[in-house]
Amino acid sequence: MRVLALAALDVSYIRDNWLAAIKDVLGDDALVVNATPLLACGPAGLHTSYVHRIVATTKIDWCFVYHDYIFSDFDDDFFGNLRSAGVKTTCFHPDDEPEVWYQRNRKFDSRYDVVASHSARGTARRISEGRPTRAVHVPWGFNPTFFDKPARPLAPQIDVVFVGKYKVEEHDGKAFREDGRHRDDMLVRVAHWCARHGRTFRVFGHGWEKHPRLKGYAGGLLSHADMMRVLHTSRIVLNPGWSADPSDSAPQTKLRHFEVPGAGAFQLTNTNPELALAFTPGKEMACFDDADHLEAQVERYLRDEAARVRIAEAGYKRAHAEHTLQHRVRTLFFDICGGGKRPPRASRRAASRPTGVLRIDVARAAQLPAVAASLKARIAKEKPAAVHVVGLKGTLQRIDYALLGEAWKSGARVLEVRTFYEGARRKRNPLQPMRSEIDGGLLSSRVALDTVPARHRGALRKALIGFEHSGVWHPLLNYVARAEAAPALLDAFIDRDVAALQALEPLATGFVLPEVAIDIAPEEGDTSDVAVPRFVRPLEALLARAERTGGRVAIYGARGDMADATIEVVLRHRGVKCVAIIDRALAGTRLRGIRVYGAFDLPRLKPDYVLIAAAWSGPAIFDQLRPLEPRMTLVPLYDLQAAVWQLLIP
Repeated sequence: MRVLALAALDVSYIRDNWLAAIKDVLGDDALVVNATPLLACGPAGLHTSYVHRIVATTKIDWCFVYHDYIFSDFDDDFFGNLRSAGVKTTCFHPDDEPEVWYQRNRKFDSRYDVVASHSARGTARRISEGRPTRAVHVPWGFNPTFFDKPARPLAPQIDVVFVGKYKVEEHDGKAFREDGRHRDDMLVRVAHWCARHGRTFRVFGHGWEKHPRLKGYAGGLLSHADMMRVLHTSRIVLNPGWSADPSDSAPQTKLRHFEVPGAGAFQLTNTNPELALAFTPGKEMACFDDADHLEAQVERYLRDEAARVRIAEAGYKRAHAEHTLQHRVRTLFFDICGGGKRPPRASRRAASRPTGVLRIDVARAAQLPAVAASLKARIAKEKPAAVHVVGLKGTLQRIDYALLGEAWKSGARVLEVRTFYEGARRKRNPLQPMRSEIDGGLLSSRVALDTVPARHRGALRKALIGFEHSGVWHPLLNYVARAEAAPALLDAFIDRDVAALQALEPLATGFVLPEVAIDIAPEEGDTSDVAVPRFVRPLEALLARAERTGGRVAIYGARGDMADATIEVVLRHRGVKCVAIIDRALAGTRLRGIRVYGAFDLPRLKPDYVLIAAAWSGPAIFDQLRPLEPRMTLVPLYDLQAAVWQLLIP
């Protein structure tokens, strides 16, 4: 079975969970495409043309889509074209509880032959409605590559801990944000209990320093290594989860429900019948029914170390025996999608360096002669089919050679690929970065430097080994050579000899392989220690215009990092009248002092500009509001190439 997998791989928990597991199980039979650089740095339509090119040149059986973050970017015609080419389609919904997430996802179900939902309720709902697409329940799991026990037990340092982002609007306690209210109440209750009883309580994750009652317990963002240390040194990992519906207290089963026992930690969560099918309450996890019961369970298990250790160990064994994401991948593709004989359970083919490619990492050009001197001996010893010298002073975020499988059939001795590069500045929320925070581009093998932003040129020269000839720059990491041609390729770069490089007749593939992070200086006047979303500068210019003309604005979107950033920028422009924030679920509340309305109120509110601040659902919102264009200007912050920007900021 050959699978083409599409996802937004700049989101680390997507890259390191389902997509990493797909590569582990399927190896080079999985062609994984990161949609983010194609969407953020390529011309309009590149993402669909890129996938169609793969399908046209490679036999693909299934297209798998990790639905979040890209669900609005690939349209119905795209999926229709795949099906007409004989490719079957499937997706995974990581948030699918009725009603909020289910209603968002169901609109896209017809694109897929199989819809895999993490939610038993979401799956049952589809079946009860008689929807034509096959719906299957595929629970979350965890990746054992990243979650496991330490070789030796670590001494406890924290009594009760919670790891996750702050989801309730920090400036208005009336507003829900996903499952924030239920969870918020429980965390505050435990914090107060711990304070009364001299126990330590901490919360880690994005935004807790802004919480009115828990900011004193905030520990900030954690790296993965730090998170593992926290899990392994906490007596109780409090890990509740509810659906996103403000009026619904139904539990939701999430990724971390599997990661915590997978790490060998003791998990305390709200009573959850669906999760109870995966882990037995009282034996493999602990549960609470309400706030009073939560306090009682915290007190009980802090006193009973033997019970904690016993439950944590049992949860660990069950997690690794039944609930890895590798289990889920095998279930979806070999049991449900009919992929034939399962690969051996122990098969874990590493995706980073597939069989046949010798990757050599070099940070400085001065190292190349030493690499060249030993290259023939290494080739004779290791017998690779191809060699890739990655000349990079920076961070190699991802590389997957599986895309080149068909290209080698051309007989070419050297293949040219493209590189996605971005600045290494910290994102506002690293776990869920905004696409508009990317400061980078797609780099071909023959780069006309005058087409690269001036700020990037010096950074690229410092970070990537290469040479320039007649205004064209050739970066070494964009060339992958057959073993017999690799010494000649390396010599061409050592000698900076463009004729020798051309004599190898490199074949351009157009595929993006290396994805790297390098140091890029911020724009002039930018003093922020985090990446500034690309839409901020044009938005500032638009708001300056609105101040001069008395323009009134409404912000469509109240939840998510793009909406947060937009509200902050608008409030800085005190001369701009912000008449509304538009969000149906939060209508009737106030955020940052601004009244929240539903979309049907826009004609009555009569804003001059509607700022669409929804990173992924923006195109659908724009289409919904299109009849209002003669009465107000729709401003898509998610798409700075839209024609309206030429009218607003000529």
